[in-house]
Amino acid sequence: MLGQGRSAPSASPEALQGVERRLREVAGRIDEERRRCLESTDRVRLLARAAIERAARELAAPAPETPAEASAVLSRAAGALAAEAASDLAGRLRALAWELESACRAAAEVLEITPGLAAGSLAELVRELPPWNLTAGRIEVRRPGLIPSRAMALAWLVRRLRLEAGDRLEAAFNQYGRALERWLRERLADLPDRFETEAGSLRAQLARLERGDPLAPGRRGTIERLLKELEAARLSHPAR
Repeated sequence: MLGQGRSAPSASPEALQGVERRLREVAGRIDEERRRCLESTDRVRLLARAAIERAARELAAPAPETPAEASAVLSRAAGALAAEAASDLAGRLRALAWELESACRAAAEVLEITPGLAAGSLAELVRELPPWNLTAGRIEVRRPGLIPSRAMALAWLVRRLRLEAGDRLEAAFNQYGRALERWLRERLADLPDRFETEAGSLRAQLARLERGDPLAPGRRGTIERLLKELEAARLSHPAR
C-alpha cells in the first residue's frame, strides 16, 4: 500500500495523465507476458530432440566415449537445456516485475508520497524455480567400427540415442514443462495482485489531482524528468 504524502502536490493535468497512461501500459504488459511465457513452457516440452542432438554432437567428437560417459553426456545436455529454458522464463518475469515496480515508484514520486513498493519487492516474487529431474539410466552407445564421416556418425548417434533414451527424455521434458507452467501461473497471480493494489491507490490519487492547481514552481522539471525515465524504461524493456 502507499505511504503517506509529504505534502499535497499540484501537477498539470497533462503530467498526471502521462503517469496514469504509463500505469495502464505496464498493466497491459502482464497479459502479453503471460501469453509469451506460456508459449515458452509449451516449447520446453519439445526439447527432447534438441537434447539428443546436442549430446550427439559432443559424442561425435574425435575422442570416443564409453557407454557410461554417453549417459552422462546426455544427462548434461538435457539439464543444460532445461536450465536455459527456466532461466529465460525467470528473466522475463523479473523484467516485467521491474517494469511494474518502476512505473509505480515513479508515479509515487510525482505524487510526493512514499512508495508502497520497496525496491525489488516484485522481483523477489520470482523465486524457487522447479527442479529438473532426469534419470537417464545406462545408455549403450557402441559405434560401428567404420563410419566414413562425422556427419554420418552424428546421424547414427542421434538415432541410437533416440532409441535408447528418447521416451525417457520426452517424459522428463513434458513433466518439466508442466512444472514450469504451474510455477508461472502462481507467479503471474502474485505479481498482478501486488501491482494492482499499489496502482489502484495511485490511480485514485491521480484522479483526485487531475483538476488541481497549476504546477507549483520547481515541480515541472521533476515531473518531466520522471516521465522521460518512464518512457526510457519502456523502451529498454520492449515486448519480446
